Amino acid sequence: MAGLVIGLALGGEIAAQPVAPRFPPVPAKPRIIATTDGEIDDRCSMIRLLMYANEFQVEGLIHSSSRFHWLGQTWSGVEWINAQVDQYARVYDHLRQNADGYPRPEDLKRRVYVGNIHNRGGPDRASAAGR
Repeated sequence: MAGLVIGLALGGEIAAQPVAPRFPPVPAKPRIIATTDGEIDDRCSMIRLLMYANEFQVEGLIHSSSRFHWLGQTWSGVEWINAQVDQYARVYDHLRQNADGYPRPEDLKRRVYVGNIHNRGGPDRASAAGR
């Protein structure tokens, strides 16, 4: 809502003039995609992401490779994100008691994709996550 500036107009009368808001309106939740190779630091970060998921519009949780982790080389599998969402589901009702906007666990599971896991680093073939 625009604020008002009150000033004296000619003749001593007080006039109110609309003023643009000082700050722009708060945008909708930021849309995010999280890519992860499943290393322990990524698993810990995924837990934190799920605990703050009410602050974002989660568009995708994507298994991907890295320089050190890809299918056939210290690969941790593509089940662990769903397992963490299952743990999130266990505390979902409690989270909702404390803040609005947490995505439903089933909605998060629909956003889990397998990206490039066959080669280290860059993509070497199309994946469901790339569509």
